[in-house]
Amino acid sequence: ENLKVIKTGNEDNWFLMTINSLKQVKEKYIYFVLEDQLIGQKMYNEDIEEIVAGMEKDNVFFYRMTCPRAYPGNKSFIKVSEDARYPISLQPAIWEREVFLHYLIDLYTNDCKTPWDFERYFIEKYKNGNPARYIEGIRYDSRNLMNYKNILIQGKWDPRVVKFYKRNGIVIDTGRRPYMTKKAVFLDGVKRNKLI
Repeated sequence: ENLKVIKTGNEDNWFLMTINSLKQVKEKYIYFVLEDQLIGQKMYNEDIEEIVAGMEKDNVFFYRMTCPRAYPGNKSFIKVSEDARYPISLQPAIWEREVFLHYLIDLYTNDCKTPWDFERYFIEKYKNGNPARYIEGIRYDSRNLMNYKNILIQGKWDPRVVKFYKRNGIVIDTGRRPYMTKKAVFLDGVKRNKLI
């Protein structure tokens, strides 16, 4: 109900598909998630409305809804220092649509083709950043408002996430795509200290 599907043509180029879809949207702000990033709990309009109002007030164009471990606690509008490893990423975020579109078009015209090219650009841009200086227009949120789950890791199903949704009454058709091995799950858990 109330869902509009935007058709972007053949799945040839991630940048072109994303650019074409954003050109068809008229709202000032969009909530951007990739297809393997799933919501793990009920979200509330009041939280999103509060974030958007704060973005307008503080001139924020990128509000990341997930937060690296370096920012513990239950906080909103966390300032991001220039030495952040992934200052702007494709993690779930609220974007000012025109700014996102500008970056996409600019990077596409400079031969970027994949989501990883997009993220690498910002890694390079800020790699010599000053840890004492904050990046204007970027904020993070550590409140885990969406209980975000990444169901695919390096192209394989994460069995922890598949089980999480099954426990919650959602059965995912995993098709022929392989699952992560037990060893890969263990190493990912150590790396991310990941709890489902």
